[in-house]
Amino acid sequence: MRHAKALFVIGTALLSFAVAQDVRLGVIDLQQGKVLKTKSYKPTTLRSFTVSVPGPGMVLVQVSGVWRLDVDAISPSSESGVFYLGLCDRRDDSSTCGNTYIEYWHQDADHADNVDTTHSFIITRAIYVPRKGKRTFYLNAQVGNPDTTLYLGGSVKATVIFVPSKLDISMH
Repeated sequence: MRHAKALFVIGTALLSFAVAQDVRLGVIDLQQGKVLKTKSYKPTTLRSFTVSVPGPGMVLVQVSGVWRLDVDAISPSSESGVFYLGLCDRRDDSSTCGNTYIEYWHQDADHADNVDTTHSFIITRAIYVPRKGKRTFYLNAQVGNPDTTLYLGGSVKATVIFVPSKLDISMH
């Protein structure tokens, strides 16, 4: 046990050194006491946030939380619904989301009660930024069914990591 503890301390010291020298990390609560929801059939911004980038490098952005889709069933025996969620470069948009604006399905096969289940989500984008400045991200969503409401909760957070260099990766 003493050995494992020593490895953990060494690992933490190395990580702390790297963070202090190069990498920057930021976390923000996107809910801040508000319910994030939409009933819109068009891409709608639920929340936006701005990152101050200290110089050229890579920005890794993750937004995480839980979702619940409230669908008014057309029959008492089943319900299904769809929504779209993404991390985008423009407000109320689905085309500038770096392939993150994707479809999520919810199906309650028996619809035996009015309890909706919640599911977790994580959206990740990695972006190269060529210079120091501000970069705004938009958490956009839309529903695909009538009488449907999307709720995001579970302490929706955005985590941003900045690394001042780009790592080249090749596939074979």
